[in-house]
Formats: sequence, C-alpha cells, structure tokens
Amino acid sequence: GQDVFKLYDTYGFPLEITRIMAHERGFEVDIAGFQDEMAHQKERSGKKDTSAQLQLTDELVTEFTGYQELETPTTIQALIVDNQQVEKLPAGTQGWVITAKSPFYVEKGGQVSDQGALKFDGQLTPLLGVKKIGEAIAVKISSPRDCAVGDTVTGIVDKQLRLNTMYNHTATHLLQAALIKLLGNEVRQAGSLVAPDYLRFDFTYHAAITPEQIKAVEDMVNAKIRENIAVSVTETSYDAAIKKGVMAIFGEKYNPEKVRVIDVPGFSAELCGGTHVTATGDIGCFKITELINLAAGQKRVVALTGPKAVELFQQTFTTIKKLSVDFKVPATEVGVAIEKQREQIKTAIDEIKKLRKTVWHLQVPQWKERITEINGVPFLLLSFTDMSADEMREIAQELNRQKPGLYLLVCTQQQTAFVALLAPTITKIQLKDFAQWLKSTFNLHGGGKAELVQGGGPLLDAHQLEQAAKKWLTETN
Repeated sequence: GQDVFKLYDTYGFPLEITRIMAHERGFEVDIAGFQDEMAHQKERSGKKDTSAQLQLTDELVTEFTGYQELETPTTIQALIVDNQQVEKLPAGTQGWVITAKSPFYVEKGGQVSDQGALKFDGQLTPLLGVKKIGEAIAVKISSPRDCAVGDTVTGIVDKQLRLNTMYNHTATHLLQAALIKLLGNEVRQAGSLVAPDYLRFDFTYHAAITPEQIKAVEDMVNAKIRENIAVSVTETSYDAAIKKGVMAIFGEKYNPEKVRVIDVPGFSAELCGGTHVTATGDIGCFKITELINLAAGQKRVVALTGPKAVELFQQTFTTIKKLSVDFKVPATEVGVAIEKQREQIKTAIDEIKKLRKTVWHLQVPQWKERITEINGVPFLLLSFTDMSADEMREIAQELNRQKPGLYLLVCTQQQTAFVALLAPTITKIQLKDFAQWLKSTFNLHGGGKAELVQGGGPLLDAHQLEQAAKKWLTETN
C-alpha cells in the first residue's frame, strides 16, 4: 500500500493502472494500506474531511431517486454542522443536509456529482457540495432561513448539466466498446472521468495508435449514435451478468446480489451505477479532441459530445471560414495555404538572420578597438536593445577568436540576457567566479561551461554593470 501510494502521490501513477498491472502478474494491491496513506496525507495537508468519518445511525438511509427524476420533494432527516449532528440550522449557517430522498448523484465510477439546489418554500438555495456519508446522501448549503429536522424541501438537479453528463457517460461506454472492437481485447479501462463538459477515458494498449485508427473509433461511435439504439438498464446478480458477457471494470466493487447493467444491444454491455441516456441518439454527436500517451502502454482519450461537440464544430467552422477568406482559398485548401506561408516565413527569417550576421560582422573591427585591458584581462561590454542570446554568443565567440578575453554582452529587451566568454589561455580569473559575482551583485542567473556562461535576470543599467565589472576585474588577483 505504501509503495502504491508513492507511485500515485510522487510520480502521478494512477491506482487503477497499478492494480491492472499487478493483477496481470498474479499480485493484488493492498487497497486498505493505500487508503491509510491517503488519509495520512490528508491529515498532513490539513484537508481531512472529518464529516465523512461521522458515524450515523443505521436508520439514516437516503433513497436515490435520480435515475427516475430530477426533482424530488422530501423531508430533512438530519443536519450536520462542524461534524456534529444538530436539530436546527440557523439562517446563514453552512451545513450538510441529509434528506429521506434525493435526486442528486454522488461522484462514483468516474461520473462527477450533480449540481443543483434545494428549494425551501419556493426559494432556491444552490448546493455547495454533494457527498455520501454512510448510506445517506448529504448536500451542503448556506441555509436561507432557520430550518430543522422534519422540514419539507425539494431537491432539484441542474437539468442541462445532468443531461450533458449522461451524454458523456453513455458515450464513454460506446468509446470503450469501439476501442476493443477496433484495437482488440488488450484494451483495458484504467480510469475515466465523466463530467458535464467533457469525458476522459484512460486505457492500456501496447502499440501506437494512428490518426486513422482514432478516426475509425470516432466514426464507429457516431454510427451507433445515428442508429438511435434504445439503451437497456436492468438489475441482476453479479455472477449472472458476468456469465452473459457483461463487462465489469477491474478494481470496482460490486454488490454480488444486485448489479446494474447498461446495455446497448449488439454493441456494449457494462456494469455501471451511473446515469445514462434512454437511446444513443440522445448523445447527438461525438468528437475525440485529444489522444495522449500518459506512459508506456498507457493512453488517454478526451472527447466531447452533444452541445459541447456542436459548439466545437461551430468554433472550428468559423475559424476555417475566416482563414479561407483571409488566404483567398477554398476551405479545403486552408491547410496547404498555411503550410506555404509557414515556409515563406521560415525563409524570410533565415534571410534576416543572415543579414543581421553580416551587419554585426562589419561592426567587429569597431568593437575590437574598444577593448580595454584590465588587470591583464582584455574586457569589453556591449549593450543591445534587440539581440538574441544565440547572436550574442556568436559575437562573443568571434571577438574571443580574434582576441581572447572576457566579453559581457547585454540585451535590455530580453531581461538582460548575458553571455560572457573567457579563453582557456587566460588563467588569471575563473569564469565561474565571475558568474557567481553576477548572481550575487546583480541577481543575474545562468550557467554553462568553463569558457562560456549565459543567462538572464532583471533589467539594469548597462553602464552601471560595466563599471562594476571593471572594478571586480581590478580587484581580482
């Protein structure tokens, strides 16, 4: 458990993937030990949720009505303030309200908690949080009036956010089924997030996934959406479901006597306690926006559905249309036009670099005449308003090639990027000592080799820097 927590906390390695990899090698993960470490971490960070540890009586059970409805009249069973059960919640006080019935889904299986409000005598009070405490569903509010155990309230789920979440959850099932059908049974879920605005699906797969394969997955999911297949929701025993080939997510805890099966006939069947659409056509459309390689054999798909996917389409269409007008080409040729312009810009930049190099090469003889010898070390400071670090490095190297010395180049537009060069033939000073002096005196930070240091820092007066550097050279034995 400690090792698994270190992988998770220090290296960001998901618990679900650790469990899958351990299982494949005949090992099990010490979940209790992992959870103990997580609890200790919360204590150390001062974020321990004490209300979750509150022991409620067995009679405090909330009936979840959110599968059937989004608005439920009910009564208050308990009130919690500062981890203590109370009989009353004064107006303006924040606390947790436990009701006999609740339409609010509590985060589980990757699906986020619902948002919404409690209605007191016609007044809507937004929820500040939703969670399970034992078998009870608790919602956090700032009480709009004095309320007490036994009062009547109505729980109201934010309809659009719930619908968006349902689109994404059913689409996640379709996505997993499509990945398995197109890439093979090696695909295994390693985590997911189902939110109102997007879905995220993590899975294991050994090989690279091509853009063509991603398009094929996307096309397959959208085909099932267009078929508008009725989604079946049934309850059965765990063993009966597994015998029928229903997919169970490894690592999830299931009630052996009663599990919930989400079935898209002929395509997908999974055990799931989340909320789903009644038919695949409700999803509207499905668009994969990202494929991310998390680590070796671990991948993540991010996708949009419904209104968010349409919104993305509209934004993309508007952008492409504008580029089509700007480049005076058909929309289908915008990519070619952009690539052509990118090549033209690259060529122009290369030409500018050549011209700038020619210009500063012509100035080298003038700079050489300004070199002064201080304590036996040739020294020159050059200040520029527009010069890249690469260019300044080349200038310093050219000056050093013609006359070995210490050259300090400053560009004020680049937060005093500097380059100092010391030829190996000069042994009187060490460049690392000079760099340390720059850091301690002018807060210029940098690094490099024994002969070259470069870096940057706050803007400063070049004349002041030059005088200080000359003084340092004078005082160096």
